[in-house]
Amino acid sequence: MHGLFGIPLPVESSSYAAGPETAVTDLHGDMLSVENTAVASRGNDSTEVSVLADSERDIDDSDAGKVPLELFVTARCYDTIACMEALERAGKIVDLRISYLVPIPRFQGPAVLDALPPGILLGPYCSANPLDCAAAQQQLCLRNYLASQALASPGQPRRAYPYTDETTAMIAWYRFVRCQHRSPEDIGKEALAEQCARVIRVPYSGWWRQCSQDAQGRQLLAQSARHASDRGVS
Repeated sequence: MHGLFGIPLPVESSSYAAGPETAVTDLHGDMLSVENTAVASRGNDSTEVSVLADSERDIDDSDAGKVPLELFVTARCYDTIACMEALERAGKIVDLRISYLVPIPRFQGPAVLDALPPGILLGPYCSANPLDCAAAQQQLCLRNYLASQALASPGQPRRAYPYTDETTAMIAWYRFVRCQHRSPEDIGKEALAEQCARVIRVPYSGWWRQCSQDAQGRQLLAQSARHASDRGVS
């Protein structure tokens, strides 16, 4: 099955039995610059992703009647809870695009930047800040996973899979990120990702987990970093 622009979706055939909701306490996090603006299109990466990455979406692709909102964020910061709560309340009227702020090498022109594989582009920062990059990949991969499943399973009973439209899928993403920031020292760790996945009743397994750990997640993060750099946000 294919999603936006014919990109293959990571459709999974396993059941989505709801797990027990987990109460988590403590919080902190931090969102940065906000813009209401167009997103430049880029499409020359070779690794397939589940749906079009936020950094590749054009403003013309916004949902009708929704306000396009672009956030430039870091995966482990201090104002995330308040930001996620506000976005969850505004979920039905906002078409959110997210780019992650990762310091990347400065080169002459975007063509050189585009040609660099994610490992080289992200290597220096992610080697020094492994949990930051791990958290960003977990969040980016979940965002793609939820969007693809919403496209692939319209009309499914919610007891089988609870997020069958883009609005509920986005709310689940907000809640996952909020949950992570209740344990700020552990953001990016696999154990916390598993715990917060239970909160939103989506197993941290299969495509989501694999994407978070391999080249697809690195590609999504590299696309975000390139886009933020192109926009002059750092």
